[in-house]
Amino acid sequence: DYERIIFGLKHIEYAIEQRAVDFLLVTDDYLRKIGGLNRKKLQEKIDKVVVDGGISKVLSCMLPPGERINSLGGLTAILKYKLNELDDMENENEDESEKMNKDDELNEDALIDQIERLGFDEKEIDENEENEGQYVDE
Repeated sequence: DYERIIFGLKHIEYAIEQRAVDFLLVTDDYLRKIGGLNRKKLQEKIDKVVVDGGISKVLSCMLPPGERINSLGGLTAILKYKLNELDDMENENEDESEKMNKDDELNEDALIDQIERLGFDEKEIDENEENEGQYVDE
């Protein structure tokens, strides 16, 4: 029943408040992207899903199921029952997505400032990204 599958933080938060979430699926990539403070808030919501009798899973984006969830935004829920109120929230969800994109840009700028204060330059960071996962002896 596709009407019980929802995407987007705002819809999922609402469903959690209504105790309607049966399964909450989140990718490790999504958790990395949202930053520490947002990750802490999301963890509270994940815990609430479990307390309310639901199941939550963190999926690796390196495996096919995680890739699929990641392609849908990285956060998906399957509801116990359809919530008709979510249809009214559709336009609000688009606004939240734009805000999160702006927050991501701000987090990226702050991270670059932090890295520069530590004495790394962009060229060094780019080289490290190319060698990611490889041991480099300097």
